[in-house]
Order: sequence, then structure tokens, then C-alpha cells
Amino acid sequence: MPKGFSPAPEDTGDFIQFPLVAISRDDARGMILWMRRVVRYIFMSIFALSLLLSVAVCVLWVRSYYVIEGVICAWADDRSVGWATGPGGLYAGYYFGPAELNTPKFEYVSIPVSYPLAPPATPVFEVAGFGAYADSERRTARVPMVVPLLGCMICALWSFRRLRPRPPFACATCGYDLRASPGRCPECGAVKEE
Repeated sequence: MPKGFSPAPEDTGDFIQFPLVAISRDDARGMILWMRRVVRYIFMSIFALSLLLSVAVCVLWVRSYYVIEGVICAWADDRSVGWATGPGGLYAGYYFGPAELNTPKFEYVSIPVSYPLAPPATPVFEVAGFGAYADSERRTARVPMVVPLLGCMICALWSFRRLRPRPPFACATCGYDLRASPGRCPECGAVKEE
């Protein structure tokens, strides 16, 4: 190890000596507060995005009983992949068949539910809204709309929980419970400000 290099910071009173730089305690606290602010903004963004996605999934769920919407991407003359919303579920499918059926490279499809469609593929399994279907030209999987909705809601609740302020008896630096040692934090050494 090079001379003067220490892997862990050393406490020398007013300064904290890191391997390559010395930082005053006030600067270190300022950096910690800045990092907390950045982390808080990140969790607020995750919370807002999760709520927005939850609303979007609810709208798609209700709409899926009236309109079948999807996107088809064809990357070869006889191969394509598609994603769609159908009655109460999300569908993902892989199609391989005649070239005239999937000539566009990227296509948005919107069909009323009452419109007569091709007969569904043979179910491989169907359990609690989940399903897998297959025939000679296509493979399809189905996931109920509840699954992405629950995923978005769990993410929103998790990020909201992280946004809650610390209780008054917690250390302002590390969050350690100071009810047993009210003067100085045994975890990080910070003095509690009155």
C-alpha cells in the first residue's frame, strides 16, 4: 500500500482525513445533507412515476373490455412480435407465417372487442388469468392486468414509505434511534442538536 494511503477515513478532530483529501466536518455534513436531498428527489420521482403508471394501467384495464389495442413489429418477411391489451389482460405474442400478413415493419392496431377475430390459439395452460397459447403460426402469453397494477402500486408504496420524515428522536445524520443515548449518536458520533 502506498505511503500515506489509508483505506478508511481517519477522524483527526476538526477534519476527516480520507485517502486523498481532508474534509472539514461542516463540509462533510453539507455533503450528507445534499446527498439526502438528491435521494429524496429520486424517491419522489419514483413515487410520481409509479402513481402515473398505476392510473395508466387502470385506464388500459377498463378500455381493454371495449377495444383491443396493440403494437405489431415485423423484423423479417415471415416473423413478427406483438403486444396487445385484450379483455382484462396483457398479451404478448410471436407470429411466424405468410409474409402478406405482416408486411409493415411497425403497426398500431385498434379493433373493437365485438369485431370477429381469428379463432384463438390452442391453450397450453390457463391458470388464474395467466395463460399460454400456441398453434402452428403463433405463440401467445397472457398476464392479467392486476399484475402490472400491483407492481406499480407496490413501487409507489415503497417509495412513499422512504419519503416519510425521520422521527424526532432519530439521529439527523444516520437515523439511529437516540432514545437510549440522547447526547451523542453511538453509530456515527454526531452530537444531537437541540
